[in-house]
Amino acid sequence: MSFANEVIKKLFGQPLSENQSIHSEPFIIDLGRIQRSEKELEAYYEWKHKHASDLIFEFKQNSLFSRQNLTERLNFVWLNTSTANGFQLDLSEAKTPLEHHWYGLELLKERIVIQGYITTHSEYSVTEKLNEIHKKEWYYLKTPHHNRIGNPPFEQRFGNIQLELNEASKTKLKLTATTYSDRNYHQPLPFDQLIEAIFG
Repeated sequence: MSFANEVIKKLFGQPLSENQSIHSEPFIIDLGRIQRSEKELEAYYEWKHKHASDLIFEFKQNSLFSRQNLTERLNFVWLNTSTANGFQLDLSEAKTPLEHHWYGLELLKERIVIQGYITTHSEYSVTEKLNEIHKKEWYYLKTPHHNRIGNPPFEQRFGNIQLELNEASKTKLKLTATTYSDRNYHQPLPFDQLIEAIFG
C-alpha cells in the first residue's frame, strides 16, 4: 500500500467494497407519522375532483389486463396465499396526472375506509442508500374495534390491510390484506370483492 493510500485510510477509514456497500444499512433522514398540511389536502381534493375517477379506471383496466396476461403499463404483481392477498403496481407509469404520488395512496385509503375500515396507524420514512433518496409511506387499516368485542367468532371482513407507497427510482404502490384463519374469526370476504369495491 502506498504512503498516500495509508494516509487516506487513517483519515477516512477503510473504504467499503462494492459488495459491502450494497448490504449497508440505509441512513435515516426523517421518519414519523403521516401528517398532511391544510394546503396539501386542498391541492389533493382539487386533484381528486378532476382526476380521481380517471386514476381508478386506469387501475381497474390494468388490473384486468394483468389477470388475463395482457400487456399493461402499471406492471401489476399479485399476491395470493392462504393468509394474505394483495397487489403491487408501478404508479410512476400512470397516465393520469399526479402532482404527488401520495395522491394515489390517499385515494386507495379513502376507498378502503368506505368499506368499513378505520386507519389505525400511519408512518413515513425518508432514507438515503447508495446516494439515492428513498421515501416510504404506510397506512394500516383494520375493522373498527367494536367488531372485536364480545364473544368470538369476530367479523374480519377482508382482514387487516396495509397500504404502502415506496418512492425511489420507480414508485411502487402496494396493498396487502392479511387474514386470520383461526376459529376466533369468521371466514374473510373474498379478496376479489375488495378489488371490485376499490376499483369499481
